[in-house]
Amino acid sequence: MKISILKRVFAVCLTAALCLSMAACSSASSSSVADPVEPDDTIYCTAGGTVTMPDGFEYPDTAGTMALQLDDTTQTLAGNLYILRYKTSKYYFTTGTTMTFTITPKLTDTAGEDVTTKYTDANVALWKKGDNVAEYIKTVHFAADGTTQTYTFEGLEAGAEYRFAFTYTTSSRYRVSGNFNFTGISGEGSEDETAAAEA
Repeated sequence: MKISILKRVFAVCLTAALCLSMAACSSASSSSVADPVEPDDTIYCTAGGTVTMPDGFEYPDTAGTMALQLDDTTQTLAGNLYILRYKTSKYYFTTGTTMTFTITPKLTDTAGEDVTTKYTDANVALWKKGDNVAEYIKTVHFAADGTTQTYTFEGLEAGAEYRFAFTYTTSSRYRVSGNFNFTGISGEGSEDETAAAEA
């Protein structure tokens, strides 16, 4: 009788020990699985490309401004950013379904003196003109580090009007400057921002 009771007690203890062991293994296994990492969907320019500025291009000399000149022959819009944090363009007509953006940007202080810093992230956003609304297309980032970078916007509507906006907000102490090109532009469009408010 005593042996039977001891066997039952032993069996209960063994079962409890096994359960605790399995629970510990399950907990360790769960803790070893890393939380899923959210994908980074930020779009960046790639290194390379060439920026061509036309003869007689009038460079701006006022901080916070942007100069633009369209070459109808090459269908290239040349531009220069001068010590700015944000600037948007007028609308331009596209020739096809793609438009290539190329830029050689750098950072300066507020007086226009070149600076070297890690805070180089800047971007350009593309908008399409619609019926009393501006449709956001996408934002592309570039490093304002003196190197030439490029990106091709695809899936555009041929003959539609698009505008772009440059932004640099990484550091309040610095500004972005530099030459850039947009190729695939056939002509100037509207400047009526009241008829195309950003949605």
